[in-house]
Amino acid sequence: MHLTSYDPYSGEVLGEVPETSSSTLEEILSFGKRSQALWSKLTLEERSSQLQHLPQLIEERMSRIVDVLVAETGMPISEAKSSTVKLLDRIRFLTEKCPEYLKSEEVNLKDGRVNRVTYQPVGTVAAIMPWNHPFMIPFWTIVPALIAGNNIIYKPSELTPLVGREIEHLFSELGLSSYLFSTVYGDGKTGRALSAANQVNMISF
Repeated sequence: MHLTSYDPYSGEVLGEVPETSSSTLEEILSFGKRSQALWSKLTLEERSSQLQHLPQLIEERMSRIVDVLVAETGMPISEAKSSTVKLLDRIRFLTEKCPEYLKSEEVNLKDGRVNRVTYQPVGTVAAIMPWNHPFMIPFWTIVPALIAGNNIIYKPSELTPLVGREIEHLFSELGLSSYLFSTVYGDGKTGRALSAANQVNMISF
């Protein structure tokens, strides 16, 4: 089974991606937990540093990303370019500031006691993403969730699978484990299966 991508204006076929089977999804859910356990043992700074080259990779593929965005969503070229450029600054901000915002802190109480606040990863985060701004929006979840020590299962909209494939390629080039960041392709049935999975600890839309 494959997902077919169409030009929203002309109806022309743009390409296909293999639809994720239920058995592959189960494998991703199982091995993702193991990858997350290892990833979470790294420090915030170590996890963040592994994502710092992401803006550079996006810049190198900018022309390709914009072309796919325009073809698959009908987005104007100027909007595709500007939203992607803005995303670069957001990612740089997150990789720089998340370790600071997520570090443990002590809170002094009036009675002299001291409370310690520690942030822990939740585990597996399912990022089920929309068709509008399908390149920009996923990173708002993916980057901070990874820095926080979680693993990601990313499902792009069935209407924009080619944009999803571009995001998948970027994280593959980063060298992250395929089970630390996984991409699943499918329609609402796949989304329901992902949402219902006991191994998923948080869902982001």
